[in-house]
Amino acid sequence: MIYTIGRTAAYEKNFIDLPIVEKLGRTDDYPGGCVWKTREEAEKYCQGDYSVYGVDADWEKDTEASIVNNGCHDLLKTSKLIKLK
Repeated sequence: MIYTIGRTAAYEKNFIDLPIVEKLGRTDDYPGGCVWKTREEAEKYCQGDYSVYGVDADWEKDTEASIVNNGCHDLLKTSKLIKLK
């Protein structure tokens, strides 16, 4: 598991409304969602009304260093989000 951050209200609503919640991976028009290897790393970027969530993906296979954001990697494939305790 790897980690991402998201706007708490929106993500929590998705967990209620949708059977499966996913983090968007790379597309032709999008570099992929921002992810971190550890929860602690993601928490460093989590401010205000954002929370940390798990992503069911492999750091080595499913991410690539971001050319836009030095603090994270880009998610290469759309992956299931996991609500953390």
